[in-house]
Amino acid sequence: MNKIDVVCGVLIKNDKYLITQKRGGKDHCLWEFPGGKVNPNETCFEAIYREIKEELGISIVPKNEIMRYEFDIYNLIFIECLPKNKTTNVTLNVHLDYKWVTPTQINDFDFVGGDLKFINAIFKILQN
Repeated sequence: MNKIDVVCGVLIKNDKYLITQKRGGKDHCLWEFPGGKVNPNETCFEAIYREIKEELGISIVPKNEIMRYEFDIYNLIFIECLPKNKTTNVTLNVHLDYKWVTPTQINDFDFVGGDLKFINAIFKILQN
């Protein structure tokens, strides 16, 4: 069976990272890097732009793919993104909450299982 491609936006502003709290489902109240499924005939950069706009009302500039790995039935693709505008007024369309956090604050939140490998690989390095 083919894995489902899912993009995860790693939004960075003033050395802080945007995380969002899930609403509903088995991961209700857990935190994640926002994103979603890649549609057919859509690039990963197009998908992350669309997903962030739909979920949070933010226009972003996708910069580069940071990491990719399989988790459960998904291919998770983490993409570094920058907000297009200096003011990033977040609108919560599907999430309970959001926070801009420093790398050292990441460990204060309970994340969805799929994001843990990314967090352990990237943020553990930054904290050393």
